[in-house]
Amino acid sequence: MKGMFNKIISVNLSNKKHKIIEIEDDMYLNYLGGRGLGVKLFTDRVNPKVDPLSSDNTMVFT
Repeated sequence: MKGMFNKIISVNLSNKKHKIIEIEDDMYLNYLGGRGLGVKLFTDRVNPKVDPLSSDNTMVFT
C-alpha cells in the first residue's frame, strides 16, 4: 500500500530500548489501515486488567 513502510517501532520506556517489527501487507487490509491496525496491536499486547498507569500498559500511535 502506498504510504506504508510495513514496519513498526516498539519502544520500551523503562529500559530505553527499541526494536523494529516488520508486518505483512495484509495486516493493513485486514484491519482497515492505521486506526484498525492500532486497535489490533493494542488488544494483542495489553491485558484488559492492567492498571492504566502501570509500566505494563501500552500506548499505540498510528
